[in-house]
Amino acid sequence: TSNLAPTPMAKVGGAGEKSNQELQDKLEKILEEFHCSKFRPTYVRVGENEYLPISEAEIKKCPLCQEQYGPSYYHCPYEHVTFDISCTREIKSHHEKVRRKGNRDEHNQRLSAQSNGIKLGKSILIEIEQAIPKEAFSPESEIDRNAWLMVLKLGDKDGLINCLLEVETRIKRDWLDSSRFNFEAWRKVVKREFTAPVKGEKEKEEEENQSMRRLIQYMKRLDHAILFTKKQYDERNLAVIKARDILRQRVSMAKSWGYVPGDLYLDTKLNIVCRVQYVGEEAGLFP
Repeated sequence: TSNLAPTPMAKVGGAGEKSNQELQDKLEKILEEFHCSKFRPTYVRVGENEYLPISEAEIKKCPLCQEQYGPSYYHCPYEHVTFDISCTREIKSHHEKVRRKGNRDEHNQRLSAQSNGIKLGKSILIEIEQAIPKEAFSPESEIDRNAWLMVLKLGDKDGLINCLLEVETRIKRDWLDSSRFNFEAWRKVVKREFTAPVKGEKEKEEEENQSMRRLIQYMKRLDHAILFTKKQYDERNLAVIKARDILRQRVSMAKSWGYVPGDLYLDTKLNIVCRVQYVGEEAGLFP
């Protein structure tokens, strides 16, 4: 790889080392409020079904595209494609492709110019996606993860939004706590953040910064709704089953006590007031 050594722009260290470390410190502080940080995997997910067991200390990170990868992987500092180092033929072919490219710093120039907000957003989404267990993703929505990751790594804010929406869509509904998460409302507010025409560079920069702050909060909402472990999943579904049992009991009480729609009912066990919605074969009392 000597002929493809990173340009100063792509290097980690020197003048950029301090800013990269400051960005990483800020990321760690933000992630303290995210649930995914508590379930960081002991592996790096490289392919759709490729998981590399590795300690956090050995994980490398590209300061430009924000991808994480292990020591047995080669990350191209120009095209930001990651290979298993055993794939020598693919790496050699990739090197030839990069050499023939007219401006091999094209991606680096654009990524270097991106705001810290976008870089933080990419890092956070990568953290969330890597922490989601495989069984939480719907097999019907299976995608080429490498292609998804390339869109995220090389994209702008709109690419980040598309990748965020795709992650939410792929998660099975029973792996999301619907009591904390309104799917339709969340998607609606996220889509509002797609870049709108703004006059002037200063106004554009300020709008992007505000938009990224909102997007990080929307990521936090999604993160707090995801069930990151099988234990969380089982506990959540047990609670749902219990709630259904309570509902069946209320249906029986509604019939036996002669309630009519509109009546209020005090559930002394749960200490909540419920209103009878309807009484019949499918009767029920709802908070």
